[in-house]
Amino acid sequence: MTNNAVLESFISPMLRHFSPPEMDGDVSLFFDELEDDLRPYTADVLALAARKIRRERKFKNFPPVAECLEACQAAHGELIKPEPRSEGRDYPEWSASRIAKANRLICCDGGRQAARDGWIVRLWDFCRENERVPNRAEAEVIIRKFRAAEAEFAENGIPLEYSAMRNAILNKRAQLSAIVMGVFPDARS
Repeated sequence: MTNNAVLESFISPMLRHFSPPEMDGDVSLFFDELEDDLRPYTADVLALAARKIRRERKFKNFPPVAECLEACQAAHGELIKPEPRSEGRDYPEWSASRIAKANRLICCDGGRQAARDGWIVRLWDFCRENERVPNRAEAEVIIRKFRAAEAEFAENGIPLEYSAMRNAILNKRAQLSAIVMGVFPDARS
């Protein structure tokens, strides 16, 4: 005996378009076994699979079990897609709105000073992560960490594995300095 969802959403629509399989013996055994194989799928998946077969199958006879299962698996994959990630949900500090806000926040006297002194990237990171400019004590910590890292690079050289990262930081520094110094005023948004 067939399950109602399999019968109503898959077998009945298929029989409207395809002739029952030709076989020796009782054809109901074929449908009972097909029902066992398709039972795990929801009515929506079964209906979509039936539509897919109806639109794609070139033969008028009922498809074999393997083709039915393949169509159900494909339909299941289409209906059970992972939830699309919303902007910045996993890393909100990297959302477009946070980046734009950090670009605006660094456009101040402190940002211009940071650009002249070379620690603009660290200021921008702080603004992006905290959605505000640092207070005096926080700015001093940022400057101290920046100077310590610069001194370490100057003293030890840049290890080869860090050179690409260092170049990316220097490029970012140049971009942010251009924004802060007014070279690209419309990049603040």
